Amino acid sequence: MFITRQNMSFETSMIDYDLEAADGWTPDCNGKWDYDPTVIGVSSRVWNDGTWSCEIYCGKDMLFETKINSAGSVEEAKAAVEKWCADRAAAIRLAVTSALS
Repeated sequence: MFITRQNMSFETSMIDYDLEAADGWTPDCNGKWDYDPTVIGVSSRVWNDGTWSCEIYCGKDMLFETKINSAGSVEEAKAAVEKWCADRAAAIRLAVTSALS
């Protein structure tokens, strides 16, 4: 199962909590339960030689992937990834807004 959690930290008492067995549900404060799936997500990689690649997912399904690109340096590759992600996010926002309006 593909489970993504952005900006999440677990308390020590939750280290042994099995997200896959829980099917993505996580306990929250005051007895609440959270189910926060990522609808659209990006996975990106930058290697030490300045190469980079990105993938866009909708849930578990890959929608788009780049080839491995070369940017010359790690900092240039990071900037290229950020620009690629921002450009695709704008296109996805526009497509979703258009489709739902």
